Amino acid sequence: MNKESMSEEQTEINKNKFAEESDKTLRARGKLKKRLKLLEEEITKEALNKKIIEIHDRISRYAATRAVLTRKTISLFDNNQNSAKISNKITKIAQSITSNSKMFIETSYESNSLKNRNINVR
Repeated sequence: MNKESMSEEQTEINKNKFAEESDKTLRARGKLKKRLKLLEEEITKEALNKKIIEIHDRISRYAATRAVLTRKTISLFDNNQNSAKISNKITKIAQSITSNSKMFIETSYESNSLKNRNINVR
């Protein structure tokens, strides 16, 4: 065997690393390709311009009911500077655990740092 035929065999082996697809899979793949092609054909400059106009119309239609945010500041995350309050349900659960458990003698949470928290265990 020469080097060319060996390399062709190796590429053929590499191509066939996976099992052949079933007829059902091939049909589904064909249907998906058709649908994607149709969707791509629908995306034209005219269609995009029409959609832009629709969006602008909708924005202007609901402008009267929109909240004005020029005087307000919105932040999604404040780096935990203002942590959320503990819910009443969680507070009751924590109290019942510490009061009913014989294992905990005293808990002190004077500091927010984990290093400074003390839990005395019998």
